[in-house]
Amino acid sequence: MFAPYRQRSVDNVIDEIRMYKRLGFKYMNFEDDNFTADKDRAKEICRRMITDDWSRFDMMNVTFKPKNMTPWELQEEFYRAGAFFYDDKSSNEIGRIFGREYGLRRRAFGHISKLGIWGAHFCADHVKSTIYYDLKHYDCSRPGVTLPSSVRFNTV
Repeated sequence: MFAPYRQRSVDNVIDEIRMYKRLGFKYMNFEDDNFTADKDRAKEICRRMITDDWSRFDMMNVTFKPKNMTPWELQEEFYRAGAFFYDDKSSNEIGRIFGREYGLRRRAFGHISKLGIWGAHFCADHVKSTIYYDLKHYDCSRPGVTLPSSVRFNTV
């Protein structure tokens, strides 16, 4: 628990994670109270666990394959939920309770979500170099279909 302590190499940890994945494990929990004692090591383990392209992890893009819908359907629902949650009525109420700045911020999120729906649909239909195009045209129901190179889902 305290220094000095032994730590396994990053390669060894990643190899073990891959082994459990091959065995069919779907979830993992780190029970290591010293995991972040060496921040550089912890960051490297996390980097290797999350598919090399961190640019997609921006809270706006789908980064995993949902079980009961396509990645594109989840992306659409993300924007719909944002537009619904950050509506004008709730923005006014938040502004009344917490102050004008918070109400305006909430209203801005709502407008961004509404524009996001339109923008995502436009890009999905017309701009081949975007994640939205890849998400919409990825058919996860067909066996043997591979992911487009620009789509990086959270897998080890």
